[in-house]
Amino acid sequence: MNFSMTCVAVFLLLVASTSARFTIKISESEIQTICSKAKNSEFCQTFFKSKPETAQADLSAIAKLTVDSARKSASGTHAEIESLLQQASDPKSKEVYTSCLENYDSATTNLDDAFKALAGGDPGTVNAKVSAAMTEADTCKGDLVGVSPDPSSLVKGIEELENVSSIALVVSNMLPK
Repeated sequence: MNFSMTCVAVFLLLVASTSARFTIKISESEIQTICSKAKNSEFCQTFFKSKPETAQADLSAIAKLTVDSARKSASGTHAEIESLLQQASDPKSKEVYTSCLENYDSATTNLDDAFKALAGGDPGTVNAKVSAAMTEADTCKGDLVGVSPDPSSLVKGIEELENVSSIALVVSNMLPK
């Protein structure tokens, strides 16, 4: 009887410690590791400092936060592209802004899919979809040479999406498979 109780106690201890490992808040050193691997370390540090909820978040919550922030960034940039398209007067600029809208439609869809994949516990799909969104943003940025009106604020929005997405990629690679 005593031996079986000991076995049960050891088993429960192992189960509790295993499940606790996945809900432990992220440490400052883990944030440093994430930021050291992100595209823009300084942006990453500022991002985490601007999000007080990260202080008590676990890795899964950080993944959701970064993907959701990327979605919001993409949505804001999409609205900016629509505004610039309405202001564009020459055919080349209209064509470029129309193409960027298509890129951002795709980027937004990819980020929505990444968020769903997070909920489904599929970090590989998260990674693929966030990468695809970054590619769409980068394609748009590459086409903006010589367009009017001036796309400088749009470029900032694209870079924000790329920076937040790079954080999301690092975090998704840290999630348990």
